[in-house]
Amino acid sequence: MSALRLPCCLLTSLCLAPALSAQTSPVKPSPCCAVPIPVAREVREVESLKSATPKLDRDLRHLPLSVTVSDAAFLDSAAVRSVRDAAIHAPGVFFNELSARRFSQPAFRGVGGSPMNPGVTTFIDGVPQFSANSSSLELLDVEQIDFVRGPAGALFGRNTSGGLIGITSRRPSLTTWGGTAESTFGNYNLYDFRGSVTGPLIQDQLGFSFAGGHRERDGFSEDLATGRDIDNRSSWFGKAQLLWQPDDNLEVRFILAAESAEDGDYALQDVTKLRSRERKLTSNFYGHTKRDVIQPTLQVIYHAEDFDLISTTGLVWWDTEDVSDFDYSDLPLLILRRREDMFTLTQEFRFKNPEGRPIVLCKQASLQWQAGAFFFYSHHEQNISNTQDLGFLPVAESFTQAEFQDIGLGLYGQGILTMWGKLDLLVGLRLDLENKEAGGSLNIVPGSTSRVDDSRSFAALSPQLALSYRFKPDLMAYSSLSSGYKAGGFNVDSPAEYEEERTWNYELGLKGQAFKNRLDYTLAAFYTDWQDMQLAQLGGAGGLFIDNAGAATSQGVEMALNYRYSNRLSLFGSASWQDTQFRAGSGEGGDDISGRNLPYAPDYNVTFGAIANLPLSRRLTLYARAEVQFIGAFEYTPQNRSGQDAFTLANFRLGIRRDSWFTEFFVNNAFNTDYIPVAMNYPIFGTPRLVGEAGAPCTFGIRTGIKF
Repeated sequence: MSALRLPCCLLTSLCLAPALSAQTSPVKPSPCCAVPIPVAREVREVESLKSATPKLDRDLRHLPLSVTVSDAAFLDSAAVRSVRDAAIHAPGVFFNELSARRFSQPAFRGVGGSPMNPGVTTFIDGVPQFSANSSSLELLDVEQIDFVRGPAGALFGRNTSGGLIGITSRRPSLTTWGGTAESTFGNYNLYDFRGSVTGPLIQDQLGFSFAGGHRERDGFSEDLATGRDIDNRSSWFGKAQLLWQPDDNLEVRFILAAESAEDGDYALQDVTKLRSRERKLTSNFYGHTKRDVIQPTLQVIYHAEDFDLISTTGLVWWDTEDVSDFDYSDLPLLILRRREDMFTLTQEFRFKNPEGRPIVLCKQASLQWQAGAFFFYSHHEQNISNTQDLGFLPVAESFTQAEFQDIGLGLYGQGILTMWGKLDLLVGLRLDLENKEAGGSLNIVPGSTSRVDDSRSFAALSPQLALSYRFKPDLMAYSSLSSGYKAGGFNVDSPAEYEEERTWNYELGLKGQAFKNRLDYTLAAFYTDWQDMQLAQLGGAGGLFIDNAGAATSQGVEMALNYRYSNRLSLFGSASWQDTQFRAGSGEGGDDISGRNLPYAPDYNVTFGAIANLPLSRRLTLYARAEVQFIGAFEYTPQNRSGQDAFTLANFRLGIRRDSWFTEFFVNNAFNTDYIPVAMNYPIFGTPRLVGEAGAPCTFGIRTGIKF
């Protein structure tokens, strides 16, 4: 805890010192994290935000769970391009992703997973992404991102045992035409251009929008032998929408998002060597990583007399190809070739009470309700081959070919009983049924092939219970019990099966406002308990092998503050502390891990920052933004043999803005902190070792844009 005291003291002084001299005449604010353009000298209130995630569309101050919102104003002002960047203000959230786009693995309060078996699922416009291959898209035309911490199985089903990420696209305009265009240039030959346009095709009835762009940069890591960069990145992306509202009772919205990336190789290297020579490594083979993603979504909302019906249909297809120097060392040649593709269909029908019209039970009590059915089908194929050419030995090859099919059905319901306008009792329950099938062949020794064919069914009940009390409109306390789970399954490159994982979360929280609604704060204390935790490790042919490690716990506290001192200065901050531990009897890879810390669970995470505005004239504003993040130490593996020490990241922006244009300079990781955010057990020819990838170095550049 001593490492946490200094950041917390700094955060507290930043948030409370301005209160001694602040003025007290409130006006309506801009969104919480916006760069406000001043129009007067009065103090601004903190605006109340609302969750945009389906099934959670309520004022955050009335939700009995932990949610952090990154709204459009913050996403635009901070030039957020990935979900990881948007999560900087969410306490208890950590991303252990590689620079390759297909590996984005969030961990909430220590609850994580693997790319194909996440513990935190991303929902894009209400459609769940069952794989990291389709969840880590370039953020484009996004209205809001919600980070919901704590199990959410009662409403959202499997793979939300740690929480969920809800991404909501900006709606097309039905009234006026407009658009944006911007470009970014930076070191490492960064070049990013993107634009959008929206407007009515039929006034007040049919709206259209399109957004697209291209982003590329050189690699951060250099090959010592040739001086060539390895991990360069390049992608094209786009999103088109149609919104039809023929009357007040019907809304139909179609969204088509796509992205194509052709990137360089992974920058993985032995962790010991990586720490001694930073982002320099030796590669005797230049590989590549490619990914194509297409996501069409259809949303239909119908307002009937006694209920609202929301239908969400989603298709997700992705295809990836990796060719990589698989030994990640100075050996002559060991090449991995991996090809995967996945198709997923989801359909959800949700019924709820009409907006703002709960069922009135009596003068003192009312009931809000929602219920629904969810269906999904997914088909996943993978082909993996490893070629070994050591020069002095004959060429050897191993391969895995696998095919997976998954069908599931979920039924859920939730009711919120409100009494005396102050006390809320929330009860929710979900039933999930799922069937998995897999078939595959594994060849390790030439001429010897083994087959794996399996089928398993799973059923799970996920309850939720919460009690909250509003002492006054701007102060609420709550307690909650929630559950989550991940279905069991099988491993293609091993006959071993794994069982489902269960998570239970107990939470106490406080939400409110102070200083005449200029300070918005949330506090939460939680305790999470796992049974049969699923952990992933590398399998025999380069794939991931999942096993049940045993039981584990996570406990901690979280806080978040937003303070508007005046229209010229806003302060924000968040902090979390957590203690995670495997319980007695837990094991992984033949090792006893009882009492060890969970991987990728920093013991603390503190962020604080400020937004300042200086009017230069009636229409011209100079603005600055600064944010500093302190990330505590964490372990890479369940065995706790090696980890990352605590480190600090700082980002700064300085710009000038007018009504229709802006220009700004930025620097990220301003002090060029060296850190390794991700590493994994990766033995080579039976020799234990860790390989990892360095975090992004200091990057800087200029960004400019217009609005029309």
